[in-house]
Order: sequence, then structure tokens, then C-alpha cells
Amino acid sequence: MKTIENVKLKKNQYKAIGELKKRIIVKFDIKSIILFGSVARGESDEESDADLLIVTTKKLSRLERHKITDIVFEINLSYDTNFSTLVIDEDTWTSGVFSVLSIYEEITMDGILL
Repeated sequence: MKTIENVKLKKNQYKAIGELKKRIIVKFDIKSIILFGSVARGESDEESDADLLIVTTKKLSRLERHKITDIVFEINLSYDTNFSTLVIDEDTWTSGVFSVLSIYEEITMDGILL
């Protein structure tokens, strides 16, 4: 999997990612955060959102997942970014329904570990 050095992000996006990592890692058991989609592939334009897969070490409740998306929303407002998130636990990601969907292959091939 590629790393953050492999993609060109705007300065505010780098700062927002740093803030996001700080805020969610202290509150939740995060396994990884992966940038995927058009931004990760270098095909984005001004209207593109930046897709983030947030993989947790354990299954989170709906409320906990919403807390993460609320944090992302606050960061989007603070840093003028447009991050969209998919929050999923590691077991569901690697061996559940997602593991057979095309998005799994896309993220595995093009995803950037943050």
C-alpha cells in the first residue's frame, strides 16, 4: 500500500489529516486510516471529496461511528476540507461482506495509508 508521500495534497488537507488522527486515535481503537478514491489516484478536481476508510480494531456501536463522523464534519468545517468517511471494524473489512466488494480491491490497490 502506498504512503502519504505518494500523493499530492493541499496544505489544509495535510493539517486536517493530522488533526483527525490526533482526535480519533485517543478516543477510539483505530487500526488504520486509508485515503482512497480519486484523490488517492491523483485524479481529483476542485469538486472531489477525499475518501477516508477508518478501520477500527473492534466493532463500534452506531453511536461511536457517528462520533467519528461528527469529528470529521468539524474538521471539514475548520480546515475547509471535504472528507467523506467509511468507518468499519477490521474483521468486517478483511473477512466480512466488504472483502468481496469491488471497493475492497480498489482500496487495496490504490489506497494510501495515512
